Amino acid sequence: MKCVVLSHACVVPRYQEKLAILAEDPNMKVVFVAPPYSREGARIVHLEGSPPDGCRVIRARTIFTGNMFVTMYRGLERLLRAEKPDVVYVEEEPCSLAAAQVARLCRKLGTFTFIFFSWENIAQRWYRFPNPRVFVYPRCERLVFSQAHAGVAGGVEAMKAARERGYHGPITVIPQFGVDVNVFAKCNTAALRRRLQLTHPVVGYVGRLLPEKGVSTLVEAFARLQPDHNLLIIGSGPERKRIEQQVQALGLADRTRLIAAVPHDEVPHYMNCIDTLVLPSLTTQAWKEQFGRVLIEAMACEVPVVGSSSGEIPAVIGPAGRIFAEGDAADLAEKLAATLAGDRAQAGAIGRKRVLEHYTMRAIAERLRRYICDVHEAFNTPAPGRRAGAANAYPGR
Repeated sequence: MKCVVLSHACVVPRYQEKLAILAEDPNMKVVFVAPPYSREGARIVHLEGSPPDGCRVIRARTIFTGNMFVTMYRGLERLLRAEKPDVVYVEEEPCSLAAAQVARLCRKLGTFTFIFFSWENIAQRWYRFPNPRVFVYPRCERLVFSQAHAGVAGGVEAMKAARERGYHGPITVIPQFGVDVNVFAKCNTAALRRRLQLTHPVVGYVGRLLPEKGVSTLVEAFARLQPDHNLLIIGSGPERKRIEQQVQALGLADRTRLIAAVPHDEVPHYMNCIDTLVLPSLTTQAWKEQFGRVLIEAMACEVPVVGSSSGEIPAVIGPAGRIFAEGDAADLAEKLAATLAGDRAQAGAIGRKRVLEHYTMRAIAERLRRYICDVHEAFNTPAPGRRAGAANAYPGR
């Protein structure tokens, strides 16, 4: 079976491990159709270096490159006709132009099984007139939903949202990427703690400083704790100035450390300086937490976690941590006090075990491989009186 993967995210080298794991299956040939570059936050990442083991890479020509929803692939029909894939897996939102391209070619060619991916966990999020996207995104999504043989949702909330927006075909929950448990692991960071002057139990946050990330709720909750704790906030963003002012106003400056975003390969060292990590995300009209990758990174480092009730956070944490009502500083303070006073070593071990079982790159890639194979087989195995491929006519298609 030949599987063509379109994914702007897999331009980032550390995410290509998933493609290499898919290609370990001797019965699966993986072809990665990659744009020239992608964006990771504010950083542009170019496609370079060796291809993932066992995976062939086709450097595609694109337009609107780096703009996730509007990137389009030049010569895609010619490429698919030449490659003759059995499956095309598109790791782009169903409302994107790239996904719509594949959906159109699926309808035109009728030669491959089409699977889409989605993180979108809000049922109705379309732009309003006069924004021109209001005329494009819903049409793209309807085309994708009508032609896709199956879907993959990054979380339970995303799967529910796809159903509410009109997708009626097979869909499963598989996060897009896992965590490297050899990199994110428990380690001794005593020297770094001394340099940061962290002398007490540390409550921490790692991530962007945006209003919807709810860091102000964390600061307010921290002020309610006993004064023998430190607060470590690592990240950059437009909320930084307001957080600094809040820390000063609450008299927390002497036991709070605010550090700008650090390179990804340094995050595990800072993560291990934290005794309890908090993800205090807030749901807005246009956004709610889609996953919370920092949670599984902390859990892999055996750091206990506390998260808000926003979006996918409760499902990611599961039994490995505590959940507080989003925006409720008093509830967060209570959950933090209980976590800090409890058996943090045991909580950390439970978190690490959960990551090893569900959130490593290998665990995620193998679940995806099984799903791709099952979907392809289901839509290409003729039943009595039915030709192969006729299963494509499921309700809603």
